[in-house]
Amino acid sequence: MTLASFPALKKLPNRKKLELADALWQAGISDATPVTTKQKKLLAARWADYQAGKSKRISIAEMEQRLAKP
Repeated sequence: MTLASFPALKKLPNRKKLELADALWQAGISDATPVTTKQKKLLAARWADYQAGKSKRISIAEMEQRLAKP
């Protein structure tokens, strides 16, 4: 299944697509969703990089700009 399967969704503005994607994501997860050891290690490494100043946060507006670029 791809976005092409839903032509009406392709016409939505990017912001609405992101909101829908978030709603779908939230509907599919719960606190009971298991997190693997590999995922925990990856998150720990990313958190350590952030705390060490090796990565930075971006605003939602900047994220939307990046996603809008072809």
